[in-house]
Order: sequence, then structure tokens, then C-alpha cells
Amino acid sequence: MDFIDKIREPVKAKLKEMNYELVDIEFNKQYGVDNLTVFIHKKGGVSLEDCNKVHVQVDMLLDELDPIPGAYVLNVSSPGLDRLLISQADFDRNTGAEIEVMLTEQAGKKKIKGTLIARNDEKVTLKTKDKEIFILNKDIEKALPAIKF
Repeated sequence: MDFIDKIREPVKAKLKEMNYELVDIEFNKQYGVDNLTVFIHKKGGVSLEDCNKVHVQVDMLLDELDPIPGAYVLNVSSPGLDRLLISQADFDRNTGAEIEVMLTEQAGKKKIKGTLIARNDEKVTLKTKDKEIFILNKDIEKALPAIKF
């Protein structure tokens, strides 16, 4: 959506001023109502108070920019524990953490769990129990933080 591209940088700059990181912006319809959701990150985690504080500032910014035609609901949220790792920033944020990588069918359709060492334009480096492995980005169907219960 064009308006998401128009608001991404101003929202990102506002969040940076406030010491938050923009993870993503989504626009969808829920129960017949347009919803704009801004996903944020902060070292140490995002609280309800953080979401409220960001909501007020982003709402004022969007009122100034007025990029979205019609009415919509603004939501501010943390990405959640089970959010897919997609961008380089997602992988950077999870460096040193345990992740799960599901490989594509062409790469064997298996799941690999390990500590994320690094990711670049070509590959992901994981440390498993017994070795360090490299997985080509093109062979990754999905990657997400490992959730421990």
C-alpha cells in the first residue's frame, strides 16, 4: 500500500526519537474495520505503557501527515514471541538467541534449531549442539525465535 511507504520513514524517525525500533507496519481489515498496526521493539521488551506512549505520538504524527483516506483504528504492538524473522533487523535483534529454521522442500524440508550467530545477504550461521552450520537464505522457508516453555 502506497500510504504505508509514505509513513514508514516518518514513523521510524519518531520511534527512534523515543528510543524504540520500528519492526513493521501492517494495514488490514478486521470485522469490517480498517486497522493500521505499528509493531515496535525495545531492548528488554515492550510493555503496555510503551504501546500507549507510542500510540499517542504516532497518532499525532499520522494526524499531521493524513496519509490514509477514511477512518481506521491505530494499534501499537510488540511483534510477539512467535513472529517470523524476515528482515536483517529481525535477525540482528535475535543474534545470540536460539532460533528454529524450517528449510524449503528443495533443501530437505527439515527443521534446524540452534543459536543464531550471524546472517548476511547470502546465509545464516547457526551454532547447533555439536557444530556451526551455514544455511543459504534461499533454502529457508521460515525462521522464528525458539520458544521455551
